[in-house]
Amino acid sequence: LTSEDINQSLTTPTAITLFESYPAGSIVTLAQNSAKGNINIDITNNIIKDLSQAYIFDTLQDAIVSTVVLPVGKVLNLKERSTGSGGGATWDVVLSSSVTENGYNIVQCTGVPTLSLVLRANRVINVKQWGGVGNSDNISDLLLQAFTLGSGYNYIFNAGNYKYSKELLFPTYSKIQLHPTASLIKDESWINQNGLILDSFCEIFGGNIDGNFRNFTNFITIFIFKFF
Repeated sequence: LTSEDINQSLTTPTAITLFESYPAGSIVTLAQNSAKGNINIDITNNIIKDLSQAYIFDTLQDAIVSTVVLPVGKVLNLKERSTGSGGGATWDVVLSSSVTENGYNIVQCTGVPTLSLVLRANRVINVKQWGGVGNSDNISDLLLQAFTLGSGYNYIFNAGNYKYSKELLFPTYSKIQLHPTASLIKDESWINQNGLILDSFCEIFGGNIDGNFRNFTNFITIFIFKFF
């Protein structure tokens, strides 16, 4: 509250201390309590409490460290996964006791440890939204975690080179969509090991795959712009 806010509501200067932090959009109401002769402070926050309105954070880290106590079921829209890396996505607020944090699509808040955030997949796994950054990260563990969601997901790889150093078995009915300039490349430590493996009825579109590619079945459609 500013001094101007106080003076508009009170006839004498009054110090008011708020013990919780509230983001932009908070509504602070001062009401006279005639029975006790003092001021009641009613703090409401429509943006936070209204589950029909998504709350916006710039990055996932901003949401993790926030001390705002968000209600379970609140929807968060993140502009980016991390600053400058893109990967904006929708996340849901849940109780930490109801999930197991993995650092990819399920993360625990540090500002309010009883809360965790879960990335909405909607049958699409965008590697960038999961924290994979082309030309820098080894995405083996990220993909292995994503595979636990089961079959029928669409995996999207944005532009860049994505290194892997473990055998990767894409589940049944997976669709792997690579940007025309995206590549899945074996890490030097894995160069002589098995590469990508597709279970049945999988498809690959675009991009480059550098590895010992082999199939589990004959029911696989492959569309690759460049394969080597």
